[in-house]
Amino acid sequence: MTSGTRGCLFLFTAFWLSRCALIAIAPHALVSSDSREYLLLAQSLAERFEFARASAPETFRTPGYSLFLALFHWLGVFHLKIIAVVQAALSAFASVMLFELARRLFNARAAWIAWLLYWLNPGSAVLSLSLLSETLFVFILISSLWFLHEALQQGSRWRYVALGFLLGALTLVRPIAVWLFLPAVFCLWLSHSSRRAALRRAALMLLGVALLQGGWLARNAAHYGEWYVSELPAALLYVYWAQAASTPAGDTVDERVENAWSEWNQASQTLTPPAMRREFTRHAIEILWARPLSTAAVFAHGFARLWIDSGSTRLLEALNAPTPMSLTSILAALRFEQGASGLIWAIGGLTARLFELMMTLLTLIAASISVPRLLRSSHTERARFAFLAFAALALIYLVILSSGPMSNFRFREQALPLLILFAAPELARWVNPMRNMKPETMNPPAPST
Repeated sequence: MTSGTRGCLFLFTAFWLSRCALIAIAPHALVSSDSREYLLLAQSLAERFEFARASAPETFRTPGYSLFLALFHWLGVFHLKIIAVVQAALSAFASVMLFELARRLFNARAAWIAWLLYWLNPGSAVLSLSLLSETLFVFILISSLWFLHEALQQGSRWRYVALGFLLGALTLVRPIAVWLFLPAVFCLWLSHSSRRAALRRAALMLLGVALLQGGWLARNAAHYGEWYVSELPAALLYVYWAQAASTPAGDTVDERVENAWSEWNQASQTLTPPAMRREFTRHAIEILWARPLSTAAVFAHGFARLWIDSGSTRLLEALNAPTPMSLTSILAALRFEQGASGLIWAIGGLTARLFELMMTLLTLIAASISVPRLLRSSHTERARFAFLAFAALALIYLVILSSGPMSNFRFREQALPLLILFAAPELARWVNPMRNMKPETMNPPAPST
């Protein structure tokens, strides 16, 4: 076993055991309304080998995470804590891949900073405990970056196919990734001086995308006559975006959202899923187009909430905090309204919340500085520039689509590993400003131990 392998094994073990300790302390895994839908669809896959709800083919949810849960049924080990332990292992694998990518792209100091930032991130710990799709999404996203790096470095054809396969799998886990293959095509086009070779790389990647994402589109077309991924984006656009942007007198946003869901559920009794997708998308766009200032305000509010929403307070609640960890509850406990125990938990919650906010904003600032600097410094190295360009475009894509009235720490977690990857070299410069942080080549020698 080489020193590099031992180092990666140590990082994986340290990350995984720390997450497992939190899982052991938590009284139970976190199950939300979304989790119950995933469990219901996983049961349909496990028992009847069909992805359906009430005997109707399901397209509102994509099958990726439900298939992941169904594996535990088929293996006979279905237990919420076991699922949480496996999800913690996926996060640990993602942290190791993030470390190795930062080391190969930058240097060992940046790699350690990237790993520590991801390890200290409370959001990933909460999501390991939750039956939600974000942990699996992040694992596949980092895996796709890994395969892109390896493909650009070694030129292996099957790695380009694997990259496309993983991008297709991302869409099946969360539909937000449906267009992520487009920046991949653009960056592969830039990755080689020969246009024929670049086109061949993009074609191989698109072949991988077609294997999963294309297969899902074909399945939906066979059932409903239209090629589409999901009607979920239409529901979110109408129920949350359009209702947040519209301002009828006398109604709160929560009331409008509740009424909009009622409209959606009533329409589902008479319209097919493709018809609902078209109708509600059209209606939402009409509302948003008529109120551009309100739409911009909704986006700005969502963008701010994306970075300030707290995952640490959710983690403390998952660890059986005796009082809710909302900011209002924390301030009430600080006034000694809930006794000594509540005061201690409130101090811990406020400290964790401030530390998380500081770490998130620091990462955001460092990445904002680092992205243009890295792209400028690597424009003469085609492979390196193509990789960094894809990572930057994917980061921008995920941040824009995650900013909205539903924004919270869960949406931030989708883009946070990419943000950390770009922030790490800049933070390393801040830690040791006298050190020359010139980026290394795509394949630097392994550091000696």
